[in-house]
Amino acid sequence: GLLDTLKGAAKNVVGSLASKVMEKL
Repeated sequence: GLLDTLKGAAKNVVGSLASKVMEKL
């Protein structure tokens, strides 16, 4: 459903941010 889609998008965003942070460390 829509909620699941939003949850998936949020996980993708968090994962992308985490990857960028890890690259800077």
